Amino acid sequence: VLRPSHEWQKTIGEEEGVHLGLRFWFQRICIPNFLKLFQATAILVSTFIIIVRTTTVLDLLKDYSALYVITAIDNSFFYMAENNFFGTYLYLKAKSSKEI
Repeated sequence: VLRPSHEWQKTIGEEEGVHLGLRFWFQRICIPNFLKLFQATAILVSTFIIIVRTTTVLDLLKDYSALYVITAIDNSFFYMAENNFFGTYLYLKAKSSKEI
C-alpha cells in the first residue's frame, strides 16, 4: 500500500528515484490538502449560516443559486483550460491532471 508508485510521483512532480525532502512534501502535499479541508469547512459553515438566517424558501433558493454559481466557476475554468483557451501550459497541465 505504501510503496512508491510512478503515478504518485508524477502527480506530485517528483522525479523518479529522487526524494526532495520535507519542504517538498509540505509544499506539494500538506498545504494543498489543508486548503481543501479549509475550503470544505468554509462551504459547510456558510451553508449552515445561510440555512439558519433565511426567513423564506424563496430567499433560501436564491442564496443556494448564488452559491452554486460561485462553485461552478471552478469547473468552467478547468473546462476552458482543458480546451486550450488559456494557452499551451495550462492545457497540458489540465490534460495531465485528467489522465491521473
